[in-house]
Amino acid sequence: MSISQVRARRSFGWCGGKNRDETRCKTDRKDLVMTCSSFSKTLAAGFRIGWVIPGKRFKEKILRLKAATTVATASSDQYIIAHFLSEGAYERHLRKLRTAVKNQLIRTALAVQKYFPEDTRLSIPKGGALLWIQLPSGADGLNLYQKALEHKISILPGMVCSADGQFTRYIRIGCGHPFTETIEKGIQTLGKLAGEA
Repeated sequence: MSISQVRARRSFGWCGGKNRDETRCKTDRKDLVMTCSSFSKTLAAGFRIGWVIPGKRFKEKILRLKAATTVATASSDQYIIAHFLSEGAYERHLRKLRTAVKNQLIRTALAVQKYFPEDTRLSIPKGGALLWIQLPSGADGLNLYQKALEHKISILPGMVCSADGQFTRYIRIGCGHPFTETIEKGIQTLGKLAGEA
């Protein structure tokens, strides 16, 4: 059995605390942990470039699977990212991105507090671009999701993140886009719908 440690959103950590680069690989004495990540969420979604540290046990198998599933790799995209990394530009980019995402998340949270029913609760993450919202008692996240779609507002009902249907009163809002007047109006509409859900 192997353990895959996916770190695609690790780069969004913005609230101090322990070093988010620490991994379970450091304690992996049996070489069972593979760490993988991607540049899709932080740099270039269209490039579809990621990486894996398979360890000695899985290295050959990973290389064979890669060779069997990829006819041709877009080497120019890889060269662009390699150059970006070698120049130290990626770390500078991440610092700016973390600040922008943190500000977007805070502005979204303030708008939710302003426009949603009074007994709505927020879970503000220590990193990442996703805001979890607990709706008032009796409200239903799936019902709100369906009503939001009618207004062309995209949210995720919490129950889809549970194997046993929990979190029916929760929704998730992505804060990865710059906070604009259009987004604020969407949150205002969502807050009104939440009062009816």
